[in-house]
Amino acid sequence: MPLFFRSGIPFAVGSLPYSYRPESPPLDIPKLFVQVQVDGKAVEALVDTGAQFFICSSAVVRYLGLEDADAVGTERLNIRGTIITGALHRVELTLQADEGEGLSLDVTAFVPQATDEEVLGDISCFLGMFCCLERLRFAIDPSTETFYFGDLS
Repeated sequence: MPLFFRSGIPFAVGSLPYSYRPESPPLDIPKLFVQVQVDGKAVEALVDTGAQFFICSSAVVRYLGLEDADAVGTERLNIRGTIITGALHRVELTLQADEGEGLSLDVTAFVPQATDEEVLGDISCFLGMFCCLERLRFAIDPSTETFYFGDLS
């Protein structure tokens, strides 16, 4: 399982399987999905390096028990060509390793206003690059459908 730099320093500390499938009918372009834990609760997330933040639907926010009063700010994002406003929350994102060690990090979650939520479609969470994936080292192996991850420190 381990991936290493030439120097012998580990690139990844853990790995987990991912699924590669269309996000929802009728869209047939496959996307990469991983199982993660957010504040200790399991959710499925689409890996989207073009997205900002960790984007969560209101259903996930209710599942996590986050309150509007817990928001640390608001933001406007362009998601799928639509400008939407949402609340920002700090959450703990954990990648549970099937092999190696798991990794937890604090990330910023963006929660669209209920009126804008249809832009997400059937996806409940997106792992975006800004304030989320940029905080870890990651790689995928399409031949084994494995998502590798490691700490940047």
